[in-house]
Amino acid sequence: MAIVRGVSRLSEGRGGDAHIHPHFHQCIYVRRGQARFRIADTDYDVSAPALLFISRLETHSFAVEAAEYDRYTVNIDPACPTGQARLFSVFTDRPKRFSHVFPLSGQEQDFM
Repeated sequence: MAIVRGVSRLSEGRGGDAHIHPHFHQCIYVRRGQARFRIADTDYDVSAPALLFISRLETHSFAVEAAEYDRYTVNIDPACPTGQARLFSVFTDRPKRFSHVFPLSGQEQDFM
């Protein structure tokens, strides 16, 4: 089960302290702006549009670095539905140099 939390609009300097989500994985779509994320001891400078994939037990935090910042958050139940193991591997079965951030080309925004 996935729960879309909708759009979050935050102003520059706002963010979230280090935390985990033990009951769900998190997918974040950065629609507008820039933010600095720290996920599992790795720092990322993220510019829209981008997708982030955060496993349920990864400590993460962020700080908004733009006047306008919009994002959508999807919380995903870690119980893998039958037939979806490959999809869920982005949270559980990663290569050593996995990047939590997937920059998008901009064309994807037409579908969001």
